[in-house]
Amino acid sequence: MSIKNIRLKVYNMTCTSCEKTIERVLKKLVGVFNAKANYSGQFVDIEYDSELCNLKDIKDCINSTGYSTENSSNLGFAGILLVGMAIILIGNSDSVK
Repeated sequence: MSIKNIRLKVYNMTCTSCEKTIERVLKKLVGVFNAKANYSGQFVDIEYDSELCNLKDIKDCINSTGYSTENSSNLGFAGILLVGMAIILIGNSDSVK
């Protein structure tokens, strides 16, 4: 048995219900002994046996709930930029007529 404790960033948690959801799914994962999420800090502390599960398994489990372990703020900015450009192009197409 090889017990490890890690803290992972988890993005998009907004309430205590989000915390409970992440804790519940992680505790169902074979090898995870404990999980304590914190939505205001956007992280989860996990105690697990690295011989039974690994970091990829844990991240996949979190991601499967709809939360993210990777910062996607750059993608959000790109999406806003794309929408803005589309609005400008649509606005300009009306003036061409």
